Amino acid sequence: MGEPSKSSLVTTLEVVADKSDLSLSETSGAATELPVESSNIIMDMVSGLSNFLDNNAIWFIPFAIVLYQLILKITIGNTSEREKWETLIYLPTDICILSIAFLASIIMTDPTKVSIGIISALFVFLIITALSFYIAKSSPIDLSSTSMKKAKKNLAINSLLSLLLLVYSAAKLLGA
Repeated sequence: MGEPSKSSLVTTLEVVADKSDLSLSETSGAATELPVESSNIIMDMVSGLSNFLDNNAIWFIPFAIVLYQLILKITIGNTSEREKWETLIYLPTDICILSIAFLASIIMTDPTKVSIGIISALFVFLIITALSFYIAKSSPIDLSSTSMKKAKKNLAINSLLSLLLLVYSAAKLLGA
């Protein structure tokens, strides 16, 4: 094999340069330009996601981790329908614990923000979390229709309680 000619090197460099252009995409072997609208939509989505995370990462990421934990508990391994239901019943207790952690992080990171309201809220959260555990433990986990009605009612009440705690604690964490 001999040395490549200068013209083939120039052609190769032009092709490489064209393929490195971010406005190009590969379609069946030929480089074509993305429509301007598509690239604007993608940039707007990335910008919106970035803004959301900049403003809400402090509460969204821990909440996403709790949801990730739920997904793992339900999907990994041979999980029976009963175990999946029990995991769902206990999700509000995980959210309550997360809410307590949000208030505790306010107390630990910025003691100047600690007020009687934050301390009182923390004690109320502890009581509601105990109630949440009681509701979850008293919910039937068998899958019969009569048990499911009671369990769904308990889950709805427990979810409402835990979401109220989450919203309040996230608002306090964000400085509201």
